[in-house]
Amino acid sequence: MLTLLLALAVPDAHATDVGRSKRIGVGIEVGAPAGLSAKYFFNEKQGVSLHLGAWSTSRVYVAAQFEFEFLELGQFGWGRAGLYGLAGLETGYIYVYPYDNGYGGLFGGAAAELQFDAVPINLYLELGIGMGLTGDGVTTRVVPNAHSTLGARWHF
Repeated sequence: MLTLLLALAVPDAHATDVGRSKRIGVGIEVGAPAGLSAKYFFNEKQGVSLHLGAWSTSRVYVAAQFEFEFLELGQFGWGRAGLYGLAGLETGYIYVYPYDNGYGGLFGGAAAELQFDAVPINLYLELGIGMGLTGDGVTTRVVPNAHSTLGARWHF
């Protein structure tokens, strides 16, 4: 009887609300690129995110990416940690010689993420590479993309 009362009195261990009951997140990113971010979780391990920002003084962009957790590092007393992959599309404008034109491209990468139990926040570090195409109407150029972003999102 005492065991039953203790079991009922102690709250169950629960997973973070990020990605479960709180599926939408908005936040900021610093690094290359820097800007704003929003994410919608389909479930606790998959989602899509939208990014709007710039690389210093050379490029502005909009990107959409699919994100999927491929390794859960663990559930801890404060939250959970995981690694996820990402694949996306981006478009934007490059204003540094010799490009100075619009571009579009693909990228992919991986990221580490922390989700907290006490507050609906996640922190992440994304690393990725990609290729884009730009042109001047006569020639087409390949533009390399390198992503390294540290970000935080508040989920609701």
